[in-house]
Amino acid sequence: MFERFTAYARRAVVTAQEEARELNHNYIGTEHLLLALLHRPDGLPNEEDGGVPAILEEFGMTRENVREEVIDKVGIGKGKAKTGHIPFTPRAKKVLELALREALQLHHNYIGTEHLLLGLIREDEGVAVQIMRKHADLLALRAAVLDAVPPGEGEEGRLAAATGTLLRRVRGRHWGPRDEGDVGHVGATPATDATLTEAARLAGGAPIGSHHLLLAALADPNSAAARTLAGLGVDLDQARELLRTADVTGTTDEPPEEAGRRQMSIQVADETLTVVIVDPVLVAAGKDALAAVNASAQPGQGEQSGGVGEAGAGDSATTSVIRGDHPAAASLAAVWRELRDSLAKIAGSESSSAAA
Repeated sequence: MFERFTAYARRAVVTAQEEARELNHNYIGTEHLLLALLHRPDGLPNEEDGGVPAILEEFGMTRENVREEVIDKVGIGKGKAKTGHIPFTPRAKKVLELALREALQLHHNYIGTEHLLLGLIREDEGVAVQIMRKHADLLALRAAVLDAVPPGEGEEGRLAAATGTLLRRVRGRHWGPRDEGDVGHVGATPATDATLTEAARLAGGAPIGSHHLLLAALADPNSAAARTLAGLGVDLDQARELLRTADVTGTTDEPPEEAGRRQMSIQVADETLTVVIVDPVLVAAGKDALAAVNASAQPGQGEQSGGVGEAGAGDSATTSVIRGDHPAAASLAAVWRELRDSLAKIAGSESSSAAA
């Protein structure tokens, strides 16, 4: 396994031994590995460390304050400092094994300090993880590491990157930032890690939907989700088949732009093109925009028309149409470009279909 280690990862293992010796400990534990990951040795370029010291420092961990916390938790050893080889504790050995698993899962052909940190997080019980929980939500810390590491090659690497993105969204949207003094954490079980990776694979390049997540969870019959549904009498094979062909139209899994385009129509006449939209989201946005235009207009300014007013460059405050030449409507230029390109694609697609 050690032949896969990068120069910095090898140095981290040596530094962990030095940290243990300085604290007069006769073992290398997870806490010594954490201290080693915060060390920046001379002679190695910054990129060699995978950005791990910077990530840990971003969460408020420095070599100095973590060392003090280690001493508070386990103390300084008594007696004469141990010379020669210092053995790893079972937990520290587990971290090294988990680092290898993390590298393989990310489809990296090396083990770097980023994988060592992911292994520390995943170990979930040692002194190191107890200290990290005081400073960081472990899921947020894991997501920050995944965000910093390069994706592996090929389709597997893309899936690993997608899993990291999903983890960040789960943490950011559902748990939010930690409150001051909150030492709780949100972790991910092995089943969750596998589910997120499988859901990304099922979605391909499309957004990951709830049906992908449920189908991925059911892929492992030993997961808690699969066992619970089976216990309720759900036919898992039938459920998987239905989920594979699930139609998201009209559901909350349908992207809003897809739902919106189904509520659009374009009326084409000789000299005019009228876009009709009944999508409630855009209708509400249009009402807000019109109210803002009317509120900013000066009474009596510009020409008055006898019929329906139009909010243009110099119109009055009573209008029901927003014209493209209004000063606040400059962003409609982008709408014009998108509409032109979309119509061209429709024309091209239909021409190809007719030729075929």
